[in-house]
Amino acid sequence: MSNKIQSRSQRNKNNNNRSDLVLKLSIGLLVIAIFILLLEFIYPGSNSSNEADLVLGSNEESESVVIDRESSEESEEDESIETVESDETEESSESEAEISSEVTSEESDADIREIPSNDPNVIKAYAADWEPIGTTQSGTHVTDYNDGSADRIEIKRAASQATGVPEDDIVEYWVGNAGEQRVTATIMQVSTGKYFKTYLTWNDGKGWQVTRYDEIRTVVQ
Repeated sequence: MSNKIQSRSQRNKNNNNRSDLVLKLSIGLLVIAIFILLLEFIYPGSNSSNEADLVLGSNEESESVVIDRESSEESEEDESIETVESDETEESSESEAEISSEVTSEESDADIREIPSNDPNVIKAYAADWEPIGTTQSGTHVTDYNDGSADRIEIKRAASQATGVPEDDIVEYWVGNAGEQRVTATIMQVSTGKYFKTYLTWNDGKGWQVTRYDEIRTVVQ
């Protein structure tokens, strides 16, 4: 009888221990679950932040690509402008060279010859059968010595033709009367610093014609 009582008591004790273990495990799992929920509540945006960083990085790379393309296009446009300007400069230089060549050709065609001179200011003197320069004037001719007049423009052009000095390289020092329908024009070539004195005669309907020019040491009016 006593043994039966002890066996029953032992079973009850074992059942109580098993119940306590299950309760403790349940409480432990509950605590862990609560802890996980708390972490999710405290740090809810960690994954979203990472995703946002990835999106932002992608956008920055796209903007960088667009900027690089724009910079490349601007660079290509600048190079194109520089090429056009270079081409225009070359064409301008070629045109000036052609004009200078034409003037020199006209001078050569005139069969220039050196002539003697007793003037100590003359380095060399030249004569040739230059053609009249042409004119826009008509009727009775009276020489107009004012700057910008038809006579002054045509006298400068005739002096350029005879001496071979381009008009844009000429400075006029003196244009004066040398007799009836005759003038002298003293000029300087800017690029070389050389002085020339030209002798011109008027031809009705044909304009001014150089008959001689001297390379001189200095300007004497």
